Amino acid sequence: MSSRYSLILKYSLACACLLIVGFLTTRHIQFVLALALIYSMVAIGLVILIGYAGLVSFGQGAFYAIGGYTVGLMIKYFGIQSPEILLILGISASTAASFIIGLFCTRTRRLAFAMITLAFSMIIYTILLKFYHITGGTDGLRIPLLKFGGVFPIRGHSLFMSNEYFIIMTIFLFILFLSERFIHSPISYTLRAIKDAEVKAISLGISPAKAHVIAFTYAGFLTGLAGTLYAFLNAHIDPLMTYWTTSAEFVFITILGGASSILGAVSASILFLFLKTYLLAYTAYYWQFAIGIIFLLLILLAPSGIAGIIDIVVRSFKGIFTKRQS
Repeated sequence: MSSRYSLILKYSLACACLLIVGFLTTRHIQFVLALALIYSMVAIGLVILIGYAGLVSFGQGAFYAIGGYTVGLMIKYFGIQSPEILLILGISASTAASFIIGLFCTRTRRLAFAMITLAFSMIIYTILLKFYHITGGTDGLRIPLLKFGGVFPIRGHSLFMSNEYFIIMTIFLFILFLSERFIHSPISYTLRAIKDAEVKAISLGISPAKAHVIAFTYAGFLTGLAGTLYAFLNAHIDPLMTYWTTSAEFVFITILGGASSILGAVSASILFLFLKTYLLAYTAYYWQFAIGIIFLLLILLAPSGIAGIIDIVVRSFKGIFTKRQS
């Protein structure tokens, strides 16, 4: 029961913090935070792949773009204006693609796995770039203003916070709950067993290929959902969504947060997006250098990532609280 109450408390605090931030901050900060929550969904999928399955994927940009371009192409060529249908189509397309690609990629391990996922991502990038008469090429596609139920606009300010922030925050909280359930499910423990001792796991009748495909597909589902929401939020999509630098950003954020920590991944996403946004505003040509120095120092001082820093802070507060009680 205590673990259940702890979980309820955790999500209540997360929901309260996000609502308070949305209520008190400006529209611009809400936009950046909404984008950070989108990145967090991708990072959570990579936490499962890297932290639990031991698979480093540089191909998440492919599923990110598939989700976004499904929305753009369905609007442009089929005239679908319902965000509910577009959301389902975007998730379905990216999940199906991740399952099919996963069947090939999960046959390999370590560097070979990273390289083959990167190869698939760059194939998608080339298709989006070269078939310009369909995809818009480097110009990408514009996403018009859509309305949930034909009434509630995705972008706007109908509530006490921006509509896009409220929608993305709500979906993010659901994904947070779903992913917590995933990492405490039997498949998660199976992935850990395979990562620690694959030969022993096989001798017990465990199928590494099946477990890895499930993990890869779930990560693709989260990434496709993120790409679909990005299309709604940004009102524009382009091939850079699937370029290798985008996939590298996702991996970097995940490792920065702590490869096995969902809380670390979310914290790293928020930190990265805010630093990138404001450094880009003040150091347009040198923001990569500045952000690299900041994160290098952070990694040197905290090798276990942001999750390690959070853990140290929590333990310190617990120690102080225990001493005061005694």
